[in-house]
Amino acid sequence: MNGDKPLAGIKADRFQVLTEREINNVIEIGVIYRPATYSLLLIREGSIHFRYNLAEYKLNRKTLLLVLPNSVYEFNEISPNAKLISTTIDREFLEQSRSIWAAPI
Repeated sequence: MNGDKPLAGIKADRFQVLTEREINNVIEIGVIYRPATYSLLLIREGSIHFRYNLAEYKLNRKTLLLVLPNSVYEFNEISPNAKLISTTIDREFLEQSRSIWAAPI
């Protein structure tokens, strides 16, 4: 497992956005990850076969997946036509942003 790395080879910044190009450069098929950050993964086109906390999923286009810190996941297959966007947010960023989100209108 890749310990607390949100994605192999990428140091967790406070807020990060990756497209399928960056994701394909850092994700290894069949490798188990255990992130220290929150992530949202949007499948815009194509599909992925994905294992999340030991459950198998096939995620198709127009699917939004929330990955929680300390969960366990593995990419088993990413279709050649996949278009993905991933946003990674660390806990400190969320805590410091809380005042923005909770501000009265």
